[in-house]
Amino acid sequence: MEDINNISINQLKKSVLLSQIIILIVALLSVYFFIGFNKMYSQFISLNVVELAVYGFGSGLLLVILNIGLNYVLPEESFDDGGFNKLFFSSLSYSEILLFCLLIAVSEELLFRGVIQTKFGIMISTIVFTLVHFRYLKKFILFFVVLIESFVLGYLFLKTQNLLVVILSHFLLDAILGSYLKYSQHDKQDWNEIKNE
Repeated sequence: MEDINNISINQLKKSVLLSQIIILIVALLSVYFFIGFNKMYSQFISLNVVELAVYGFGSGLLLVILNIGLNYVLPEESFDDGGFNKLFFSSLSYSEILLFCLLIAVSEELLFRGVIQTKFGIMISTIVFTLVHFRYLKKFILFFVVLIESFVLGYLFLKTQNLLVVILSHFLLDAILGSYLKYSQHDKQDWNEIKNE
């Protein structure tokens, strides 16, 4: 894997975009060949407002609180992924963060919950989801947090059988944490500028 310091912001954005488009294509092809779009839509898509509010929105916020809480309790280096998230999210505008996070949530949840969990169960989808986030494998805390997040998303899908719930939860988790990371990086830059005056 290329050193994060040797990659441009545009390359980083293109890399994330390409990886998510590949995941989305694999997900759509898997739905087509193994489940069927009609079955996927009729069985796993529901605009149930209560489910979306309670399970999707509620679990997304709980996962955000868990992440931010752990960031305050544990040493900063426990969450160091080689600088990828800091560089990526601090380089995006807030509207880009929302768009990227929406693409990530839709593509990953369609593949991991909609296809893999439907065919192979929650444990396999949780393990595969965690392994796909391979840059976290060398950091126990990051690995554990992603494993927990994946299991929670899998459990939500198991309980609700509603892909929109897990997409909303995943989207909120990434969008809020990405925005928080951007804001905190911006805040640090302002503080460093003040200190250096």
